[in-house]
Amino acid sequence: MHHYQVLWPSMRSAGGGADGLRHRFRYDTPNIFLGNLVRMQLSTEWHDDGLDGLPWFVDLPIQRPDLYDTVTLENTKVYASYTKIGNNWIGGLFTRRALTPGETIARYEGKLLTNAEADASTSEYLMTAVDLRDRRKRVVIDGHPKYNNLAGYANYASDRVANVEFEDRGKTKGTSSTSKRTDIVLQAKHHIPAGRELRVDYDMGAVARPFRQQMIAQGVAAADLDSPEYKRVTWRYPRTILIE
Repeated sequence: MHHYQVLWPSMRSAGGGADGLRHRFRYDTPNIFLGNLVRMQLSTEWHDDGLDGLPWFVDLPIQRPDLYDTVTLENTKVYASYTKIGNNWIGGLFTRRALTPGETIARYEGKLLTNAEADASTSEYLMTAVDLRDRRKRVVIDGHPKYNNLAGYANYASDRVANVEFEDRGKTKGTSSTSKRTDIVLQAKHHIPAGRELRVDYDMGAVARPFRQQMIAQGVAAADLDSPEYKRVTWRYPRTILIE
C-alpha cells in the first residue's frame, strides 16, 4: 500500500492557522478516470484541517504500469517513455523540467536518405529539411527513434492543441550547427510544466495532412488528436532506465 501527503494552500481566513494544509490519504482508494487524467477523491475522514464535510479532488502525477515505466532515451530537458492514447500504451516524449516559450528541446536527427530511398521508404518518421551545404536544396531525414532521435518520440497533435513545434533553422541565415547537414529543432510553443507530455503537428499546419490521416487509418481516434486533455496530465519520472 502506498501513502502520500499533499500540501494545500491555506483556505482559512487570516490568522486562522498555518500557511499550508496537509492531508494524508491512501493511494489504494477508488479512482475516478477522466480520460487519461486520474483524480483521487479524498474522503473527509482523512482530513486534519477542520473543514469537515467538504470533499477534495487532487490531480496526482501518474505512475506508469511496471511494463511501461521505463526511460529509453533522454537529455537534460526531456525523456522518452510511454503514454496512453485511447486503450493503447505507445511511446511518447515528456518534460524532465519546466520549459520556457521558444526553448529548444532537441534536434530532429536520423538517417539522411537519397530521393530514391525516400520514395521507397515506408518509415513514418520522414521529414524534409533544408540542406545546409546548399540551402537551395532539400534533404529527407528518416527520424525513426532507432536512430536515437529523441525529438521523434513526440506524438502527433493538431497544431491548435500542440504544445511544441518544429523549426527548420536552415531556412534562416543563422543555425545552431555548422557540422550537420540539417538543423531542424523541436521547441516549446509556450510554458510547459515538468512531467508533461509533448505533442507536435508533424504536418506543420499544412492543408494536406498526411501524417494525421495515417494515424487515423491506424485506428487512432480523431478526437484524441484534437484534444488538449493530455496537457493536464502530470507523469512521474519512470523507475527503470533502459538507456544503453
